[in-house]
Amino acid sequence: MLERIFPRAGALHPGPAGTEPGLRAAFWLMLAVAVVLRFYHLDTPSMWLDEILVPMAARHPVSYIFDLVTTSEVHPPTFYLLVKLLMACGVSDFALRFVPAALGVGSVAAIFVVARRHLSPAAALYAMAFLAASPLHIYISRVVRMYSILIFLFILSTGCLLAYAQSASRRDLWRFIACNIALTSLHYVGFMILAAQFAALCWVAPRQDSRRRWQDLGLALAGSALAVGLVLPFFISRLLRTHREQFMGYSYLEALGNIAAKLGQVLWLFPQWPVQVLVALPIVAGVVLAVRLKTAAGRVFACLAVLPVVFLILAKYDYYAFNVWHLSFLLAPVSVLFGLSAARFVPKVPPALGAVVLAGGLGAFMLGPRFADFYAFDTTIMPFFTLSKPLARNLPALLGQDGAVVFCDVCTLNGYYWYADQFGSGDRLRQQAVASGEATRTVRFVSGSGSFGDYAKGEGAFLARFGQPASVEKTFQAAVYRFEVPKTPLPAVRTLPYAATTDADLLRFYATVDSAWGLTLDTNWGGAAGPADTGEAGFEYVVENSAPGPQLVVCHQAFINTGRENRYVVRYRFDDEPFVDAARIVGPTGEVDMGFVAERREPYSRLTVRVEMALAPYTADFAGGNQSTLGFRRMDLRIVPLAEAAAAKEPGQAGAGL
Repeated sequence: MLERIFPRAGALHPGPAGTEPGLRAAFWLMLAVAVVLRFYHLDTPSMWLDEILVPMAARHPVSYIFDLVTTSEVHPPTFYLLVKLLMACGVSDFALRFVPAALGVGSVAAIFVVARRHLSPAAALYAMAFLAASPLHIYISRVVRMYSILIFLFILSTGCLLAYAQSASRRDLWRFIACNIALTSLHYVGFMILAAQFAALCWVAPRQDSRRRWQDLGLALAGSALAVGLVLPFFISRLLRTHREQFMGYSYLEALGNIAAKLGQVLWLFPQWPVQVLVALPIVAGVVLAVRLKTAAGRVFACLAVLPVVFLILAKYDYYAFNVWHLSFLLAPVSVLFGLSAARFVPKVPPALGAVVLAGGLGAFMLGPRFADFYAFDTTIMPFFTLSKPLARNLPALLGQDGAVVFCDVCTLNGYYWYADQFGSGDRLRQQAVASGEATRTVRFVSGSGSFGDYAKGEGAFLARFGQPASVEKTFQAAVYRFEVPKTPLPAVRTLPYAATTDADLLRFYATVDSAWGLTLDTNWGGAAGPADTGEAGFEYVVENSAPGPQLVVCHQAFINTGRENRYVVRYRFDDEPFVDAARIVGPTGEVDMGFVAERREPYSRLTVRVEMALAPYTADFAGGNQSTLGFRRMDLRIVPLAEAAAAKEPGQAGAGL
């Protein structure tokens, strides 16, 4: 395949540059190292949240995906659409990770082909060794993200650029443009890549025919504009929703330090700055050597390694979600610069032997001391979120079969669902309920990785707010706090006026509602009660009445309903009479404060206020589900004598209504 893309590459064919002893064997040995490091135990480590969110979104219709990438996601839709196709072959971790891993291996082969063709066999071997055993490249090749595919396309487009610089063939230029269109459709870092590539193209474009040169540069610029234009609507739509608080407000010096830290991780993923500095030295030397070569390849690789960093520095980039994998594309030019430097400064060791030792030694390090980071059953290389697979495997035994379950955040809940559904235990949470008549309600709160959501900043603050739980059971990266909540007696209306309140507080909600079904709490907004998953849920609030005389019931509710076709229904009834619809709100309506007024002239012994919610699967949300688009927050109930309410009305005021 690579020979078809680079027909003049001759990477593994006999020729003046391909006769070095051991070249072919070294290539296949290092490719084998790359395969092992990327495919070994590929299905074992749990997907972390960013991975799981991709198939969670991809299982929805295409319209949902386009909604997601224009509202809450920060990537174009291409990778989601690709995963949607892959899911037809299976949803196992191995099936979803296969393409990133395969193209990760492909990148290792492609970097050899490009460097071999345009630099030297020695530089190609060392570049291949560097990329084959790069911790960051191994990582991005083993996750359901687009970064390894992006690097593969980046290497191909760079090869086409260099082929054009050598041949001035429009065919190579068209290939370069095609690769860049695909590359930019995967991630917005493609904008930086295009800018750096165009600068390099201006430097190395053939100069034999000035008119033809300017035409080709115009064609390349038009191709770049097309690549950007295809994803620009998604980028602008997301940019308009980016708030200023998503940038950290760093000083220039702080931003430089942050960028430097990320660049260090590109070279050596682990937080060991002496090793990062050691790896950086030959790469800096490689930049100097590349410029001094005064060849198209040297200039191109120097531009592609240096200019994106310059762009970041000039922009003082301090976005809160700025992570090392966003700069992983730099591994392509960095690998070649490392290879160029190693080929120059390690002359006494045969390059084939030196490269194989380097790749094999680093590979053994990954499979040995760093085994737990990549290949262990429950790997923890990503500490940001609780790992969902061990959570779904260990948690069901701690959740029991009764009572309510509340997760620290909706992201952790949906990650749990992804694997729990595969293990056959997901419906326990969807079907959770508390029944009328239960004197005590069991409420279990699941904390993931020490997080208590918006309830509290830590365990101490959580316990200070909600009191000592009946038990605390811990498992890998999670803890379950079990509360036994006494049901408060039904409010008794004996004298008027009467007032009562309930809200979505973790314990107070389950203590005051008479019953609830299919419902859990979201810690956001200080607490909201809503469906545990797509479907129906609700609760009933009941008061007993013995106060005489006609009454006016005033009920006020606050809730959120931001999802399309979400339904929020409020109904009430006296005693066992049929329910009366008081409100039926279909989203999206945003945050809502509404109420109803009901006159009651006949005696009654019980008033029931019923809230029914239906969560629709149509509105994309970053958390992987739609739960945060619908939720009850607070209800205030007031009952007054009807005569008193009538006397208080101004002339001409309506009697009752919503």
